[in-house]
Amino acid sequence: MNSLANPPTKVSEDGSNIREPMTCRHWLIIVAGVLIAFGPCALVYNVWSIFVVPVSSSLGVASSQFTFFITLVYLVGGIAAPFAGNLLQKHDLRIVLSVSVVMVALGLFLCSFWDRIYLFYVSGVLVGFGIVSLMFLAIPTLINRWFSERAGLFMGICFAMSGVGGAVWSMVGGLIIDALSWRVAYQVFSALVLVIGLFATLVCVRSYPDEVGLRPFGVRLSSRDASSGHDGKRPRVCGVSALVMFRSPVFYLLILSMGIFNSLTVTVNLYATYIHHLGALGLAGITPEGAVMMASVTASCLMAVSAGSKVLLGAISDKSMIGALVIAFVGGGVRICCMFGSSSPELIMLGGALGGILYAAIDALAPSITRQIVGPRDYTIIYSRVAIVVNLAGAAAATVFAAVAEASWEAEWAMSLLLVAVAFVSCVAAVRLGRNLEQTIE
Repeated sequence: MNSLANPPTKVSEDGSNIREPMTCRHWLIIVAGVLIAFGPCALVYNVWSIFVVPVSSSLGVASSQFTFFITLVYLVGGIAAPFAGNLLQKHDLRIVLSVSVVMVALGLFLCSFWDRIYLFYVSGVLVGFGIVSLMFLAIPTLINRWFSERAGLFMGICFAMSGVGGAVWSMVGGLIIDALSWRVAYQVFSALVLVIGLFATLVCVRSYPDEVGLRPFGVRLSSRDASSGHDGKRPRVCGVSALVMFRSPVFYLLILSMGIFNSLTVTVNLYATYIHHLGALGLAGITPEGAVMMASVTASCLMAVSAGSKVLLGAISDKSMIGALVIAFVGGGVRICCMFGSSSPELIMLGGALGGILYAAIDALAPSITRQIVGPRDYTIIYSRVAIVVNLAGAAAATVFAAVAEASWEAEWAMSLLLVAVAFVSCVAAVRLGRNLEQTIE
């Protein structure tokens, strides 16, 4: 019985300890991350746009009144992030994440009954409290605890599935709305969140590998000493303490760069508006009729590039974080230059596709950079504070960038290019200075 709970350490021919192998349990953690991103996260963040027209028309309100629903999700998520981080750090992940799934499912289910727009905001609060743990904290926390190697790659794979889920569920939701109603679509989406989410959290998730007699994938025996002997309490791990991190300039450089990261994704969401603007003026060889198809094709290319970039950036970050940052920001800079010139539809579409790289960076690199700087010790608490800025920056940027675009698209792209440069410098500085932070074992 003890041999099953604590499998013997494998030793190489020269007697040195080898790395922990990948087991079925490690694969189940990846499955959990994939399902969480493909199900609850995609159904909240990547599908809400298909409800704008039918809900607004049905309730007789402006579309902006409905879109405040998703803004509220971001705002509440930012407020709830530190509380969610503390819960994930101190309690069983299965319980915390399962409650989060139920909250999201309940919020979406109630949407099918609301007949006043202000009632949707009640659902926005419920969904915001629940989704912040699932979207921003669950996957990084699980991968960080269960994988000592290839953590960036596995996080990239998991986060990429939110884009895949967005494409799948948008099509499913559109068919349901067309055949039945938007109320039925909300009920179906609520059921999907519940079934997919609870299967992931209850069946696949375990808080620490020690709970099932395992160690993080790739860890050496010398590293195991710090996390061995699990007795129902949190394993002893090494890293930068939350207190040290919060008092360091590195933390503020990190949240600055991550806030800019998420803010820049707003400009990606404005591509369709920009293409229609060019079509209305007859610029860059785009006609009003051709703008509709071009915007759709560009959006599809962007999502495809984004999904691939999450995996690519995650894999590269395992080898070189600076290399991954260079790719992200060069891609982001080139895509802005393509938009700035507006000389041909081909350049505009190329810029739109390259926007997928920067769009992927917040999911693929934000948790990886934080993990590289602080290590596993207080990772969840620290990253939950980073998530506050990420959420609030996204909510504020939606208004700011839209207002600047209405005034001048040239100013929009110039501001974006400046922010790309600032984010790159602050990110590199955070990575470099983070190497000097004191790491201790808890």
